[in-house]
Amino acid sequence: KEYLLNGDIVWHKKLDLIEMLCTYTSIISPKAELFIDFLNNEFERHNFAYRFVKNRIVEITSKDEIKAIDEALTTSVDGVKTHLQTALKLMSASQGKPDYRNSIKESISAVECLCREITGTSTLDDALKCLIKKGIVINPQMKQGFEKLYYYTSDKRTGIRHALMDDENAPTSAEATYMLITCSAFINYINTKNS
Repeated sequence: KEYLLNGDIVWHKKLDLIEMLCTYTSIISPKAELFIDFLNNEFERHNFAYRFVKNRIVEITSKDEIKAIDEALTTSVDGVKTHLQTALKLMSASQGKPDYRNSIKESISAVECLCREITGTSTLDDALKCLIKKGIVINPQMKQGFEKLYYYTSDKRTGIRHALMDDENAPTSAEATYMLITCSAFINYINTKNS
């Protein structure tokens, strides 16, 4: 309590402590989710730009966005979950400095993992083309839109799937949040179509 009330300690260090305590509490107590729900309600009440998602504090405020991420984490196969959990972790304040580039890479890798598992292909590009053979029909413009997001992650200027050449085009929190939410929603969409 003294640590949290100490005005000399920077705010993100306090979030690190809260996140660590919630992670630990979730291991030892089934009631941890009640505490996390309480914190999310307090964050919302105070218009704080962060929320807990699966024991990680991330810069997301919409309940629908959190629901999309939670659903993807809950209903997906292990490989997809691992990529999404890593994306969340890399966006989190507990990493010291968030790693948005690699968070985006993990988000798109989650989609790639799911699509490759369904189609048996080797890349997301090939998998998106083969989904129809597995009975998963996607509107051509929607499929093309997701292909463009995949190509965005391969753009040499962003440094997401290639070496970063300068900081001018480095992804920000906004891009990482957008990709995590969009990829989670797309995973939920594919899971629904594949069931």
